[in-house]
Amino acid sequence: MDSRAEIKASLSSIEFHLDEVKIFDYFVSKGIITDRPYDAALKFREFKTQFEKYSIFFDEDLLNILNLKLKEAMSPLITLDIRDFWFHDTTLDKLNKTIDYLEKLPNLKLEKFNFSPEITINDLKNLLSDISEKINIVDDLDLTNFLKKIPSENLEECARNLIQVHNTLYASSTQDPDIINDCYQYFKELKKNIELEQLNEKISTAQDKLIEVRAETGKNSNKKLGEIFKTESEALKCMIRIYTVVIISTFLTLICFLIYFIYNSAVLDKYKFPSDNHFYYFYISLILIITGFLTFIIKERTRLVNHAHYCKISYLEIHALSDYCSELEEKSKIDELKIKLADRYFRGPNPIGEVPSDINNVSLITSKLSEISKAVQEVKSAIK
Repeated sequence: MDSRAEIKASLSSIEFHLDEVKIFDYFVSKGIITDRPYDAALKFREFKTQFEKYSIFFDEDLLNILNLKLKEAMSPLITLDIRDFWFHDTTLDKLNKTIDYLEKLPNLKLEKFNFSPEITINDLKNLLSDISEKINIVDDLDLTNFLKKIPSENLEECARNLIQVHNTLYASSTQDPDIINDCYQYFKELKKNIELEQLNEKISTAQDKLIEVRAETGKNSNKKLGEIFKTESEALKCMIRIYTVVIISTFLTLICFLIYFIYNSAVLDKYKFPSDNHFYYFYISLILIITGFLTFIIKERTRLVNHAHYCKISYLEIHALSDYCSELEEKSKIDELKIKLADRYFRGPNPIGEVPSDINNVSLITSKLSEISKAVQEVKSAIK
């Protein structure tokens, strides 16, 4: 059992025996009128309350001293026979010794406090109540409420500062103003930093919320435009499937017909090429028609696939545009971006009338050559 546990056991034992013995009644029965029993009991209860309040701040040496004092006070009590102690001549002597010991119990508030890793915020609040009786630092900085906001990494340094202030106020013969001032400045600066961090967190949270609101607003405003591209992309899927089926079916039919023709002509030798030219004209025309039909179908399917892909990409871009714009701070940049993208969304990937870059380059070269030719002519005329 450690020292704190032994002291708590001793306190409980003394309290129990004091209640059982009824010291004041015994003194009255002997005709002794005195307030010493009451004063001793009051001093003991005050000591017990202080120990429960401050024991976390006591080092092992002080705990051992207190443990010895309590055992001395408890020794006479536990030797009393509660059943017939009223008739013993030694009872008065033992009770007087108990009272003497209890009267000598120290005021624990005046002892030197030490730091312990087990100290909690509630323990520090006990120190604040004592410090506020001597100086105004607690009320000036509102430390009672401020302790609730202190991060765990600052708890030890806060505890050491408060313990030093408590010691200079109660355990020292003279108060050290430097310790008090250092503690005041420490908590003032710490409070300012924590409040600044909390303000930054609130601002950051507000900014995140604003970005979310702006993104949601942008999504709602762009929702109809995005749905148009999405609907168009879904509608094109059906036509693309139909064209795909037609192309595959045509190729399979041609392959089957070709296999059948080769099998009958080469294997069974049943098929004979006719000598009439009209026969060849007909089949050549049929082949050309089928080829043209397939070419048209394939090109049309390719166009629809590209168009569907463009609609799908545009839908995704519009859907992501609001999230991207919500991160931009300047409204002018957002408007400029939307204007640039409007040309893409409303005119398509290949707008009509758009001149290819290579044509522009050729025109540029032609104009430069023309300018050079004019310059040469001017030089010739000037020489003449």
